[in-house]
Amino acid sequence: MVQTALEHAVGIMEAGRATTLRAASGADVQELQRLRSIDPGLAKAYLAAVDKARSAAHEHVPTPPHGVTGTTCTSHKEQIAASKAGPTPSAEELLATIRGLPGMSEFARGQPPSLADIRTALRPSEAVIYLIAHPVGCCALVITPLGAPVPIVPIDLPATNSGRLFTLIFGFGMRAGSSPDGPAAGSPRAGQALLMGSQGFHPARFRRVLSKVLAEVGRTVARPLAHGLRDAGVTDAVVVPCGLLPVFAWHAATWRHRGSVTSLSDTVNTLSYAPSAGAWLAARKRAARLSGRPPFLVGLADPSRSQPPLPGAEAELRHVGTSFPDDRRALAYGPEATGSFLLAQLVHATHLHLGCHGTMRYDSVDGASLTLADDDLDIARIRHLMGDELRLVVVAACVSGAVNIILQPEESHALTIGFMHAGAAGVLGALWPIPDLPTTLFITRFYEELTNGPGTEPAVALARTQRWMRTLSPVDVRRYVAERPALAALRGRGRLRALVPVRAGHRGRLRGMLTALHRRPFATPIFWAAFVLNGC
Repeated sequence: MVQTALEHAVGIMEAGRATTLRAASGADVQELQRLRSIDPGLAKAYLAAVDKARSAAHEHVPTPPHGVTGTTCTSHKEQIAASKAGPTPSAEELLATIRGLPGMSEFARGQPPSLADIRTALRPSEAVIYLIAHPVGCCALVITPLGAPVPIVPIDLPATNSGRLFTLIFGFGMRAGSSPDGPAAGSPRAGQALLMGSQGFHPARFRRVLSKVLAEVGRTVARPLAHGLRDAGVTDAVVVPCGLLPVFAWHAATWRHRGSVTSLSDTVNTLSYAPSAGAWLAARKRAARLSGRPPFLVGLADPSRSQPPLPGAEAELRHVGTSFPDDRRALAYGPEATGSFLLAQLVHATHLHLGCHGTMRYDSVDGASLTLADDDLDIARIRHLMGDELRLVVVAACVSGAVNIILQPEESHALTIGFMHAGAAGVLGALWPIPDLPTTLFITRFYEELTNGPGTEPAVALARTQRWMRTLSPVDVRRYVAERPALAALRGRGRLRALVPVRAGHRGRLRGMLTALHRRPFATPIFWAAFVLNGC
C-alpha cells in the first residue's frame, strides 16, 4: 500500500514537471529529428507554436518581487509585425498535421515515463531524487534502480519548509523558526537574499549570503538527505528540484560533522540535476546514441560585443581546443563569435562551448540570454537550434544555469534547459555571476578531466573538477597557469561574465575576494559550486 501511494506521488510529480520540454521532444528526441528530415518547415512551425502557447499563459505577467527586475518579452513593433503576418496554425492543428504523416502517429504524445522505465535506465547505486518543499516541511522521493529492495524510498525532511526557503530566496516572508502560518513581513535589502540586488551585484555580500544560505539548507535538508541516501546505498544522484528549489546549489549545501565542514557532494560520487525524470531519461538515451561518435568541438569565446572584455574566456577556449584534433574543431573569437557562425557549424558539433556574457531577467520565460558578437541568443532562439548530435554543451557565462523560478517554476525555463530542448544530452551552466579567472581555471580543468580517458562522463569530470578547485593553493594556481601556454597571459581576474553592474565601492572587494582565503582562494562555494550539470 505504501509503495503504491508513493508510485502515485511520483506519477503526479512527473506529470507536472517540464511539460513544455516533454511536448517539444517527447521521451525521445529522435521523433523531432525524424520530423525535421521529412519537413523542416513543419518542425520549425511546431516549435514556434509550442513557444507561442507557452508565452500566452503569461499575457498578464505578474510583478516580480521587489529588487528582481526585468523587461517585457514582446516589443510593440514585434506585436505589430505579428498582427500583419496573419493567423498562424495552433500547436494542436500542427500536431494533427504531423500525426497524419506516415510513421508519425505517436509524435509528441508527451507521456511521462513509467516508473519501470526510469528504474531500468538507472545503474546500480544510482538514483533519481525528487526534492519537494511544502508548507509543513520538505521531503525527498528517491527512485532506486531495478534490484533494490524497494522502488521508492521516501525521506522526511521536516526541519524547514517552503515558507522559510522562500525567505532565503527573496529576503522577506518567514523568519527562521516561524510556523508555516506566521510569516513575518519585511523589506529586503539588496544582496541579502539569493535573488536580491540584480541591479547592482555585490560580490562580497553575495558570497556571505550564499555561505549562510548553504549552511542553513545543509543543516535542515542536505544532511538528513545524505543520511537517507547512504542508507539506501545511493552513490550517484540525479536531483529533480521542484518548485522554487532549483535556485539552491544543493551539491554545495554544507553542515558540520566531527569538527569539519561537509557538503552534499562529499557524500556521493556524482551529483547532477534534471528538470524532470523524463528529461533525464531522454538525455541518457541521447548520450548512449552518441557514445560512439568522434568528438567535434564548436566554440565561441569573448564576442566583440562583450563589455567588459573576457580574456579568460578566450584563453580557456584556446586551451580546450588543443584537446581536439585540428580537423575536429571550429573556434571563433571576438568579432567572429557570431550567431551565424554557430548556426553554420552546429551541424558538425558533438561538443559546444560558449564563453561569453550572460544575463537573466525574471519577468519573461525567455528572459535569459547570451551576448554574441552580432546579436543576443535567448532561450526562444536556443530551443530552435538543431542540436540533435550534441553530447555536451558548456555555457561558461554568468547565470547560464539559473532557472526562472518566478514564472512557471515547474517548467524550468533556463538557458541550459533550452539547449536540452534543442537536443543536447548534457548542459553545464552557472547558477550565479562568475569571475573570469576562476571560471577559466574551472572550465579548463573540467575539459582536461573530461578528455583524460575514454568514456569519462561529464558528471564524473564535474565532480573531480569541483574537488580540485576547492583544494587549490596560490602556488598550485601559478603552476597550473604557467604549464599551459594559452593561459599564461591571463588578465582581468575580477571581471564578471555577465552584464551585471558591480556597485561602486565594491569593485576592489571583487578583486580582493581572490586573496581573501589565503591558503585556499577558491574553497568558498561562490567559486567551485557555481556550475551545475543538467542531463547526462
